[in-house]
Amino acid sequence: MFFFSKTAKKNLFEAKFKKDCYLIFGSETKGLDPEILKRYSESLVALPMYSEHIRSLNLSNAATAASYEVLRQIDFN
Repeated sequence: MFFFSKTAKKNLFEAKFKKDCYLIFGSETKGLDPEILKRYSESLVALPMYSEHIRSLNLSNAATAASYEVLRQIDFN
């Protein structure tokens, strides 16, 4: 399982995805619950952003970007 959070130390392109993995996203306004962030801290992944001052991806765009990176890594045809 991979949990997406802006506080993650590892970015999407550093993660090693495999078939049958799960991508977990929090709500658009609140993100993931702090308990989940703490419990799965080694499985947190962030989408790289151009600037820490500009966060313009909404949840559906983030999920799309992450999904296509997973598909690329698993050589999906």
